[in-house]
Amino acid sequence: MIFNLLIVSLIPRIVLIPFQTAKKALNKWAYEAYANDDIVYTNVLKTSLKHYDFNPSPNIGCVGLLNTDSLKALVLMEKISDNIWIWDISCNDYSSGSLLVKALVKTETQKICMMNTVNYRWKIARLYYLDK
Repeated sequence: MIFNLLIVSLIPRIVLIPFQTAKKALNKWAYEAYANDDIVYTNVLKTSLKHYDFNPSPNIGCVGLLNTDSLKALVLMEKISDNIWIWDISCNDYSSGSLLVKALVKTETQKICMMNTVNYRWKIARLYYLDK
């Protein structure tokens, strides 16, 4: 029984994240990347932060991937008519971002669209998981 609880506690969870919490996490990741002298990734995260610079509305939301109570990946989404438009996908390790994209693909793919602001890496991952 304890073994089963351990396995369940280690499974990543996809949860709703408040807009401001997502923005703070993204900012924290950018500072961590800068502290590690990863200039390229710092610039990627700073570009992602620009998508969070507006007043949140009821149609905009964030979903995150939690792994052992630590936020690993974020998706910024907006509902426009009957479609969900992805504005940004960010993560602090690329495997978590891929897992989150896979989860998005396994939902209703016809109603989830990616904006031109999404990094090409995530668009390619989406196409990869659509094929599986």
